[in-house]
Amino acid sequence: MALSQWTVTVKRHPVKFGPGKDKVSTIGPDGGSSVSSLSAYINRRVKYSSVFTIENTEGPGGASYSVYLRFVPGTWSYNGTPDMSKVEHLQVFLRHKDKDYLQFEIKDGAIEVSDGSGNPVVLGPGESATVWTSIKLKPEASEGDSFNFQLELVVPPTPPAPAPAPAAPAPAPAPGPAPTPAPPTGPPTPA
Repeated sequence: MALSQWTVTVKRHPVKFGPGKDKVSTIGPDGGSSVSSLSAYINRRVKYSSVFTIENTEGPGGASYSVYLRFVPGTWSYNGTPDMSKVEHLQVFLRHKDKDYLQFEIKDGAIEVSDGSGNPVVLGPGESATVWTSIKLKPEASEGDSFNFQLELVVPPTPPAPAPAPAAPAPAPAPGPAPTPAPPTGPPTPA
């Protein structure tokens, strides 16, 4: 009989949530959660440019991590129902190094993009990405309506660094005519 025994050590992950400049999010202990409270407007687009951040807390020489956000199915609630029809447009992006990566999108009341797995961000040691959003509700929305949903931070396991490739041998000289010898230098020799 063959057995495989596993020992798992529990650690805090070095990728965590951090505060955003919009000051609309409460970050949980040790950066393990984020709760954001935003406002949306009827038939007007609103943009929050820095809801919260996602940070790689590894120090110099540490690992890089690929990260993305994923909508958690069953968490959408508009006035206590799963109805999305009053949302004209909602987008959530990760911004890293002046580039935006779409993570979640609702368009005309339907989910168009449920996660950013095809559009992840790679955070090097000490780097962070900013989460920003744009929301526009349809005229059918009413003052006092509210909706909520959850996005999960996904950090796939980091593959080990590839082993360095062996040095390639020096290329052989190209075939061709033999080089012409250089003429002798110095005084001429008598014949």
